[in-house]
Amino acid sequence: MIRDHFRVLVVDLATGKGKVVKVPGRDEVAGGSGLGALLFTKYGKADRPWDDPEQPVIFAIGPLTGYFPLMSKTVAAFKSPYHDQYAESHAGGRSALALRFADLDALVLTGRALSPSVLVVGGGVVVQPPPLVRPGAQPFGPGGGLPASGIERGPLPLGLGRPGERQAPQAHVPGLGTPIHPAHRPGRRK
Repeated sequence: MIRDHFRVLVVDLATGKGKVVKVPGRDEVAGGSGLGALLFTKYGKADRPWDDPEQPVIFAIGPLTGYFPLMSKTVAAFKSPYHDQYAESHAGGRSALALRFADLDALVLTGRALSPSVLVVGGGVVVQPPPLVRPGAQPFGPGGGLPASGIERGPLPLGLGRPGERQAPQAHVPGLGTPIHPAHRPGRRK
């Protein structure tokens, strides 16, 4: 449904709590790129470095997501570890449809998880440390603690891959196909 505002879930990974906020501006920006930039102006910290835990990682979709087969990209917006400026990355996969089916236009992540955690976006939103997922383990499939079957059609679980745990400048979000910057990986706090 196209509304006169954006419906955005803002999650603080440090506390594991989130809230849905209404953000005006639907008539000012277009698509996931425009929404990502708008949300970065609202939640981004221009005076702080890219790896500050309060720097957001934003996942945004456009108003046509789910209406046409090719309208299924998610825009990841963040402050880049390479040049400390605003940047974005576009990814396919199920993340855009998971946001659409959750009736969200965007997901904003701030803070740093205290332990390996999984964020599940779907009919409800859960941020929790999965009991069987440990650093260095693949969270989904055999030995990972979270089942690989059933994920294809259900909610979208988001976790951080091994490169993020190793503080790499670019990390993969399993199931999303999008790099995520290392400020939001679990582990040491500033």
